[in-house]
Amino acid sequence: MEYLTDEDYEIAEKNGINRRLAYQRFYMQNFSKRRAITQPVKKSYPELQKFRKIALENGIKHTTFISRIKDGWTPEEACVRPLGYKRPKPKKYTDEHLAIAAKNGIKATTVKNRVGNLRWPIEKAITYPVNEKFNWREKA
Repeated sequence: MEYLTDEDYEIAEKNGINRRLAYQRFYMQNFSKRRAITQPVKKSYPELQKFRKIALENGIKHTTFISRIKDGWTPEEACVRPLGYKRPKPKKYTDEHLAIAAKNGIKATTVKNRVGNLRWPIEKAITYPVNEKFNWREKA
């Protein structure tokens, strides 16, 4: 069986890999000896270092901060917004669309359901007539 020697750890240190990472790569992640001590350490998001520090000061974990960045938040917003903050989602329809739907006899809740749940295009959702044949209120 192959082991990491002190010489291997010295080579790893020269390559910017600390002893713990070399150990973890070789014994836990099944890297080859050469790869474990020579493959450079990934430095992800170096331009976000100052924002990470602000996020940690504000009680926002690193993983939450990175998730927010990946979800399209700006770094400034991701590091200062409190936990539990939900960004308002933009509406897929405007008040004008709802006015057109009302003229066509379509309720706002119907438009919201058609666009949100049924994934209809907005033009179809505000113009396609409601099927009066299946109005359950009239039958009761």
